[in-house]
Amino acid sequence: MSLALLVGLITATGAVLSFRAPTEQELIASFTEAQRFYAEGAYDQAIDQYREVSAVRSRVLDAQTIQVSVGEALYPVQEAALYQMGNAYNKRFTDYTNFSQNDQNREDEYLALADSSYRQSVGSFEQVIDSATSQELKGLAHGRLIEMHFEAQNFEDVVDASQRLIDDYGTGEYALPGFYNLGWAHYEMGDFEASIDAFVDLVEKYPNGYRTDRSLFQIGECYLAMDDCGSAVEYYQQLVKRQRIEELSEEQLASMQREKLAGLVDETALELAAKAEIRTATCYGKIGDYEAGVASFRRVITRFASERKLVEEAYLRLADMYEQRGDFDESVRTYREAIDISSDRSLRARIQFALAEKLFSKGEYADALSEFRVYLQGYGDIASNIGFPADRVHYRMGNSYQQIAQLHLEKGEETTARPHLERAVAYYDTILQRPNTPYKWESQFNRAYALQTMGSAASEERSERAYQKLIEEANASYVRRSLLQLSELSFKRGDYVLSDSLANQVLVLFPDAEGLDNAHMRRALALQSMERYGDSTDEFLQVAEDSPHYASSRLGAGHQLLEQEQYDKALDVLNEGVENADAKQGQSFLYLIAQAYSGQVNWSEAVRAYSELIKLAPAGELLVASRLARANAALSNSEPALAESDLRWVLKSVSDSEKVRYARETLTLLYLKENRSSEAVGLLESMSQDEAEPMQKAELLSRIMDSYYAEGLLEKAARTAEQILAVEFDDQTSAGRPYGLKEKALFILGEIQVRSADNSDGVATLQAYLQRFPAGRFAVNAQLSLATIAFSAGDLEQAKNQFVEVEKADLTSEQRFLVMYYLANTHYSLREFKAAKVLFEQIIASYPESESADALYFGLGESSYQLGQFEEAIEAYTVLLTDFIRSDNADDALYNMAWCLIELERQKEAMKQFALLLERYPESEFAASAQFTFGDYAYNAGQYKEALEAYSIVEERYQTSAVAQQVPKLKKELTEAIAYEAYEKGLALMDSAEVGNRVEFYEEAIDVFNGIVEKYEGTESALGALSNMGVCLEGVGKWNEAVRVYDQVIEMYEKEEATRDAYQFARSHRDWIIASRL
Repeated sequence: MSLALLVGLITATGAVLSFRAPTEQELIASFTEAQRFYAEGAYDQAIDQYREVSAVRSRVLDAQTIQVSVGEALYPVQEAALYQMGNAYNKRFTDYTNFSQNDQNREDEYLALADSSYRQSVGSFEQVIDSATSQELKGLAHGRLIEMHFEAQNFEDVVDASQRLIDDYGTGEYALPGFYNLGWAHYEMGDFEASIDAFVDLVEKYPNGYRTDRSLFQIGECYLAMDDCGSAVEYYQQLVKRQRIEELSEEQLASMQREKLAGLVDETALELAAKAEIRTATCYGKIGDYEAGVASFRRVITRFASERKLVEEAYLRLADMYEQRGDFDESVRTYREAIDISSDRSLRARIQFALAEKLFSKGEYADALSEFRVYLQGYGDIASNIGFPADRVHYRMGNSYQQIAQLHLEKGEETTARPHLERAVAYYDTILQRPNTPYKWESQFNRAYALQTMGSAASEERSERAYQKLIEEANASYVRRSLLQLSELSFKRGDYVLSDSLANQVLVLFPDAEGLDNAHMRRALALQSMERYGDSTDEFLQVAEDSPHYASSRLGAGHQLLEQEQYDKALDVLNEGVENADAKQGQSFLYLIAQAYSGQVNWSEAVRAYSELIKLAPAGELLVASRLARANAALSNSEPALAESDLRWVLKSVSDSEKVRYARETLTLLYLKENRSSEAVGLLESMSQDEAEPMQKAELLSRIMDSYYAEGLLEKAARTAEQILAVEFDDQTSAGRPYGLKEKALFILGEIQVRSADNSDGVATLQAYLQRFPAGRFAVNAQLSLATIAFSAGDLEQAKNQFVEVEKADLTSEQRFLVMYYLANTHYSLREFKAAKVLFEQIIASYPESESADALYFGLGESSYQLGQFEEAIEAYTVLLTDFIRSDNADDALYNMAWCLIELERQKEAMKQFALLLERYPESEFAASAQFTFGDYAYNAGQYKEALEAYSIVEERYQTSAVAQQVPKLKKELTEAIAYEAYEKGLALMDSAEVGNRVEFYEEAIDVFNGIVEKYEGTESALGALSNMGVCLEGVGKWNEAVRVYDQVIEMYEKEEATRDAYQFARSHRDWIIASRL
């Protein structure tokens, strides 16, 4: 390239660069344009413009000398542009954050844009801090960076940025925000000690100014948060004393207010000092120094009278402190003092309202009404302006009248309650006449509830219309509450189906709402009334523990479970609820708990629970029922003295003829059981004078029979049953007894007879029962007994047919379980494994909580095993071993699962199960077989030593087991096998010695053969080893030793312990040695 061309190119390039570089005026104009965009909120355009200004690079333009104003100060234009770009990104961050909160559909998009703007703002400010020449602008950038992190609540970044500011500026003016924000960041993160350190540093380095005052306050706040009230008071009081409030002039006070109005400070020094004094009082209250706390509140009232809101707070907090220490009268007087002393009418009005609210919250409804009236009369014209409008007051007054009415209703004073309810309705009507009242729906609901509470047909009809309107017009909360109240009204009318439907609508429409316990309770009560007891119990149990209805729900569920004879579950439910019960409910819980223990035949616990209840002296029928029930439990628990005491109490204290009759009959049984025959006869003679009818005698005998049967006195029970059958009377059923006395006696007699060694009489009696009472109350139980007898006798086909026939009947859940369970086992015993498996699966699905679940899973596993479905068998055994590890079938299941694994050729896994069996159930009947299988496994794998060890354990630990008898033979085989392995090693060494003419191999072989002879005496390998040892001794020239070895073989032959071949071999070699070598 020629020099002329190169110069031309350079000149042209220079011309282009000069053409693109802006002038000073253009650069300032671009910055001014960016500022205009910024002021108009067009932050994206502003950012683009700031970026262009900050990116200009020119050889002819010194941008650093071009100054522009930001606020009231001048800065280099490019540094100012970079600083303002950070501010624009910050504005955009704020906008996007707000957008994300207002537009849920685009929330993620806006949050991502906010995060990007945040990071770009941070980058801009950090660039200013790193590169700006203006220390002032650097300081501003530091401050804005910290503010950005605070706004984003990235407090750890605030700490880092504040510390960087401190590091850059030391104790200069610009470092002050660093200390201040460092303290705040630690405070926000809950690191109060670090916060204290930062604020203390600030106070020491900058002893004057608003931030110093605020730092003192925050130190107090930190100590208060740490429950160090003493230190907190110290710093709060430092702040108060700094202000020298008594010395402040009117002009100084006015100046403080102007600073606040101008936005220079968030709060004046006077406000901060007043707050510190209030905090001081709070600290004294926390440590119980109420006198000092009162004094602090009084100082706020007297010394900071110009701070109206804080004076109001001081009065209210002072009143709370009096109440806290138990002086409610003084608390009320404090409210009245504030009203009387204050010259500020708005303040008086707010405190008057607060007084009325306080009385309402304390349940002083009549006094609250008086104070609300004073408020309306004295301050009604400014009520809306101070934030407590007339609507709110009228609403509270309606509430107060409703609460007064409720108190009367709880005392049974319906007539007295009605006028109060009418006044409440009137107040709610007043509110509802006002358009756009914020209390519209709550007033309408409370009005409807007040009408409902009145209880008349007309008021309830008005109430229903009001609830329907709420459902049509109001929000979800009122719809839910109205549906529940309509459910209650329907229940009261006896329309239980509608009541249940309305409550269920609440659960379906509002599944995530609070207060659904009311809906569950309403459903439970409606379902109970419809005799759907299982569903009702489920609803009761849906009520959460933190619900006010929890105790009632557990009481209802427990009662129904008792009716269904689910005693264990009833006891669990009742014990859950009793902890939350009030005194009256607690008595009912104790009674039902005692009944549950009785159902479990846990008589000692039943007696204890009844005794605990009787000590509480329950009223009326509950005491009588408890005495009678404890007598029965005590009788069953072999506590006749206690039973007799209760029965005599009933005879002395109760007038009800039925209960007296029952007590006399039970006392008769007690005498009979105690062999106090003369007293029993005397009581029976006394009873016969009043109850001489055959029917009554039969009933008495039936009770006696029941008692004997329950006590296990079967012979006496059988004799009593025969007596009943011999009595001539009109044996009719009744509402409380849906069976005849003779029907029950015949069944009981049969049940007792089948328990004897020869159960043929029992079978005949039960068959006679079924012929006489084919649809009787005990027919299903009789059929079940006959079927189980056939099963136990091994008559499986007959048992199967009988169980199939019983299955057609209307069975209880427990009966159906027994039929299915026995039928499944019958199928299994008949080797009908497929049918057995199907039934076991059905039972598990239908009765997942059965107490026999372990046996069901075992049966399922066994059936699957027999069908060759080993994986399914393993699944069933696994459930049993996981959930029922203490089951009697656990060892059996573990053993069978191991064999399933063997069938699946997963021997290693099987061995782990056998090992687990031995670990968990060392006394199991399968332990010996499991240990024996270890031996077989090792034997088949050629691991003879391990097999020998395993078989030896069987012989040692399980001497009487069948497999132990096989061990001696197996041990002999294994010993021979192990010896032969060693023998082959010796032969290999001999071969090596002969082939290579290596004497050292003979020596090694001699050691091997000698070891075999010593360790495996009596084996064929030992004999061979002895003979070959002689050959090896010949090989190494030890002729005398070889002769001695051959002599041993010859001697063994003479004792018939060696073969003739071995003898001839030894004889020939011995003779040769003697002839040729010795």
